[in-house]
Amino acid sequence: MLRRTLLASVVAGSALLAGCGQDPADAPLAHVPADTPFLFASLETADEKTLEAAMASSNASLASQRSELRQLAEELRGNDDAEALANVLEALADELAGKSSYQQVAEQVGVDLGGLSALYGHGLSPVLRLSVSDAERYRAFLERLAEASGQPLEEQSRGELEYRRMRFGEVPLQLLSAVNGGQAVLALAPSELDDATLQGLVGDALPENSVQDTQRLSELADAKGYLPYGLGYLDTTRLATLLTGSDDPMIKAFRAFAEQAEGQAPPPVPASCREDASRLAARMPQLSTGYTTLDAERIEQRFDVALAEDITAPFASLVSPVPGLGADSLEAPFDLALALPMNDLRELLTQQVQHVRSAPFGCPAFAELNDDLDELGRQANMLAMPPFGSLRGARLVIDDFAMPEQGGQPTIKGALLVASSDPSGLLAIGQTTLPGLATLAVPSNGEPTPLPPQLTAMLGGAPAWLAMTDKALGVATGEGEQATLETLLQGQDGEAGELMHLKLSGDMYAKWLKLADAFGGLAGNDAAALEEQLADMRAQFERIDSVVMRMRMEEAGLVVDSRIDWKQ
Repeated sequence: MLRRTLLASVVAGSALLAGCGQDPADAPLAHVPADTPFLFASLETADEKTLEAAMASSNASLASQRSELRQLAEELRGNDDAEALANVLEALADELAGKSSYQQVAEQVGVDLGGLSALYGHGLSPVLRLSVSDAERYRAFLERLAEASGQPLEEQSRGELEYRRMRFGEVPLQLLSAVNGGQAVLALAPSELDDATLQGLVGDALPENSVQDTQRLSELADAKGYLPYGLGYLDTTRLATLLTGSDDPMIKAFRAFAEQAEGQAPPPVPASCREDASRLAARMPQLSTGYTTLDAERIEQRFDVALAEDITAPFASLVSPVPGLGADSLEAPFDLALALPMNDLRELLTQQVQHVRSAPFGCPAFAELNDDLDELGRQANMLAMPPFGSLRGARLVIDDFAMPEQGGQPTIKGALLVASSDPSGLLAIGQTTLPGLATLAVPSNGEPTPLPPQLTAMLGGAPAWLAMTDKALGVATGEGEQATLETLLQGQDGEAGELMHLKLSGDMYAKWLKLADAFGGLAGNDAAALEEQLADMRAQFERIDSVVMRMRMEEAGLVVDSRIDWKQ
């Protein structure tokens, strides 16, 4: 999951990097309505070095992306409803075949990676505007995809606007395509459109008020520290309004489709549902993402989740007593620290449940949610019970991980800390469940105590130690790891708002892939496909020195920072 998230972010971001300048009136942002529910685009030109850095990271995942497209297509085969999609995915994989870079792919399909691009919502209709270097190659690429799907691209015109469309059978949707000068447009829209909406989607018509006019994307970049390319946002409040309203062409089209299929018009969305949807969206009004560093040595990205103040306030100022939280100074190839402030989590859950109880959701579709929150309130009280109530977090450090040549149990060297307000209580629980610990005296000064042989036998015979302070209880296994354990217990608490950090080296990831490879036989007939994908992943991570992710709560919401350091 981590790998897919990071690589998808890199590929998506690099595809939206800016290039050569354009007349402001022709720039994609001039076509984006100011109230768009989502937007991912660029603000200005990226220099050649920045563009090369972004494409290098995308190219590292090209082989893996091709394998995943084929694997997904194969999974969809046999389902009549998904056969066309499977064929399109297979066709996309063919476009990547034999290519070592996305620059080669772009040249083949006629797309200009140095041009301005934008993916946005024209209401609920998604629209992609991008620069093309060769209109004929681009049209041929779309023809190949259309042929794979079994749906032709029909030539259409309305006034001076010439475009092509692909229908989706009985579903009231169409894919629109147009090339205006050096800019191509793709839009998914209702099958019936008036002239004004059509011109706004794929024509030259500009909205009365655009994102370019309001500077909304620029202000977001300044507020979050995003670089001026490959950034964007999702406006959940606007999305909720569109989905529960009746004015958007998408909503009208599907209401008409439902009326034709069922013989009567579906009832309008109740006012209570519109209010409740807006109420829920206000709890998380915006998601945004963007690069903060992009060069040949590393890529850093930031992902923000705006949250209501009563959610952020308890955690933005919270200092979790987890030794080493917020620090990754150790040279360990794997280092995960996680804050688990159970008392604070319980109070937050209780507060949110009371908030809903005092003003229950009135929408019939949310009636079950009222009951679920009541049950959540009862379960939240369990977080106060020992040992859960004393938990404050955990930290896991792995210094080495190896698979025996002849198979068998992996060898792991590392240490695990469990932060608690009552470490001695945790030890007591362990002593009642593991007889080998019953007579073990563990001092509270952090000094490691060797575990008896009957317990180390459970760890494959490797030496192991237990240690405790007034903040945490820890265990370590492997030669010399008692020193690691002692060092970890003396680590400083994280800063206010710190919730998680993860550090993973490329070499450690490669070892995990080797472990997965060892169990490849479990995939049966898919073993060959699994081996191909594992080989692609190994090649990809040979370029990575380390991956670092951090999570923290700020006054405005949750922030996730990710960093990829490349081997030099």
